[in-house]
Amino acid sequence: MVDNHIRLTYNEIHKLIGAASAKIQKEFAPDVLIAIGSVPIMVSPVAYLPMIILSTRRRVSGIDYDGAGV
Repeated sequence: MVDNHIRLTYNEIHKLIGAASAKIQKEFAPDVLIAIGSVPIMVSPVAYLPMIILSTRRRVSGIDYDGAGV
């Protein structure tokens, strides 16, 4: 069945985010990272996975997911 979806493994996602992280740091060097999702992280953390991986790679602390104060 052809559904036009792109299927990525967890390792592929990490590699893509790693490449994006290096580019973001080199070109922009942001002080703040913001993830916007439509569902609270407790319900669907998958929507926030790229930001979680990105913030971990950049060693960001004091992350607040939807006011949960994580």
